[in-house]
Amino acid sequence: MESQPETMKVALVHEWLINFRGSEKVLLELARMFPDAVIYASVLRRSELPGELADRNIRTTFIQRLPWAHRLYQKYLFLMPLAYARLDMSQYDLVITSSHACANGVRPRRGAMHVSYCYTPMRYAWSGYEDYRNSLRSPIARVIMSVMMRWMRRWDYAAAQRVTRYIACSSAVSDRIKTGLLTPCRHTDEDRHSFRRTDSRGGCAGHRTPGTDKLSRRSIRQHASQFSPAAFRSAILKSIQTIMRGDRQL
Repeated sequence: MESQPETMKVALVHEWLINFRGSEKVLLELARMFPDAVIYASVLRRSELPGELADRNIRTTFIQRLPWAHRLYQKYLFLMPLAYARLDMSQYDLVITSSHACANGVRPRRGAMHVSYCYTPMRYAWSGYEDYRNSLRSPIARVIMSVMMRWMRRWDYAAAQRVTRYIACSSAVSDRIKTGLLTPCRHTDEDRHSFRRTDSRGGCAGHRTPGTDKLSRRSIRQHASQFSPAAFRSAILKSIQTIMRGDRQL
């Protein structure tokens, strides 16, 4: 990366690496931008990744060791805030999170930069909450989800205040971040060019959870194919340069 100081240590944090879809293409581009960066994810299935990514230094959380983690990782959602918080980020000067759930909950050391590239705030707790809740057949399950998601929204809001700068993958996602996660004085960049199209809910090419965002696999591949690496690199560099100039807030 041209503007990266030689001594800068970088960590890349992704939600989970179970397959290779839209958001994983974004992570791959980040990995190319920062060839020495360590990559973190809640769970990892290395065999599902392209060699360029699979060969990197990828570290996981304790969720990787839980039963059937590769299949049930989303069932462990309520453990993810703890899992990411326990990752040791103390040695890194720059942490970039690739987030649509809990990855932005990592805790960089004091003075480090944390840039969060956000595909959407956590759908389970925010924009998709009613869909998820209504999909549950059991009244008891709906009550439990209501209580847990109330806690998750508070946690997500607190975690967002520790992010140095957000980059939203669309104007719709930017509005969601500003409305739900950030205090009025905080600033969010909009990456309007890396993805030439967004889905009907204003999100970006990435992983769709079955049962809520009802896009076909063909549609997902079409969205992912719209990713522009050059525009993405520009958006990341712009945010990092802005932070390094000291302009962290509006």
